[in-house]
Amino acid sequence: MLFKQNTINLHLLLEFAGCYYSLSKTKKLKAWYKKRFYRIFVPYTLIQLPFWLYYIIIGDFNFFHEILIYSTFGFWVWHHGAWYIALLIPLYALTPLIYRILYNGRYKLFKTIFIIIFILILCNISIESVHDKPFYEILKNIQWTFVRVPSFVIGMALASLVKQNIKINTLLILILSISSYLIIHQINANIFAWWCIVPAILIVIATCFDYIKDSVVFKFISWLGILSLESYLANIYLCEVIKDVVNRIGYCSLFYGHYLEYLCIILLGIIIAILINKISALIINTKI
Repeated sequence: MLFKQNTINLHLLLEFAGCYYSLSKTKKLKAWYKKRFYRIFVPYTLIQLPFWLYYIIIGDFNFFHEILIYSTFGFWVWHHGAWYIALLIPLYALTPLIYRILYNGRYKLFKTIFIIIFILILCNISIESVHDKPFYEILKNIQWTFVRVPSFVIGMALASLVKQNIKINTLLILILSISSYLIIHQINANIFAWWCIVPAILIVIATCFDYIKDSVVFKFISWLGILSLESYLANIYLCEVIKDVVNRIGYCSLFYGHYLEYLCIILLGIIIAILINKISALIINTKI
């Protein structure tokens, strides 16, 4: 679970860094929003189709329920579906505003810290006094999701330094990253603070990659990075389908330890991600 959470936070950090680059090169917000919309919803829509077909075939397809899940409303209400997609929609809507706040004028560091503290305060306000259960669940899901947004903001703040080729003291980042986590954890152990470790993880990964940048392994990892969104989506739905198939087959020695299930999810996930990525690229290049 820890590895999974940090992987998604790292993805958020890199996503916002990418948003910075794209926003710094464009003056037309409409075109920027359009490109982001297609980049998310074309693969997101395409990847639903084979899994919807599976549930239609087995007679377990609820159209109203699936539409709510697809629209991401299902996540905010029931905590079901692709939470990463649900989070990206409001974040993309707010990204140009955050970009202006950080890069208009001076004091970028203080503004970054202020935004992070503001987000953490909102995400840790007690909602136990909310007695309306549906509203309580929505607020809980908002807090659960947005507490990961500091990684997003850090990515936006650091991106300009990379673009300007400014050297960053990696030891200082490591110390600040780990000490921030320890301080927050000591203040309140219930605050989700793993996002603090993300810059440290990024530095370690970047250092390791620097040693293998000319190797086949690095090329393979870079290739997988292109499929990151599609792979994430494929794995979400494949886990449910494979689990359902195994339950229908019943106990079999091949399923001992779930290793065969994991292997199927990895291999089928990569194959589906490749196909969806290729089809999405054709559609997006036609639309934009």
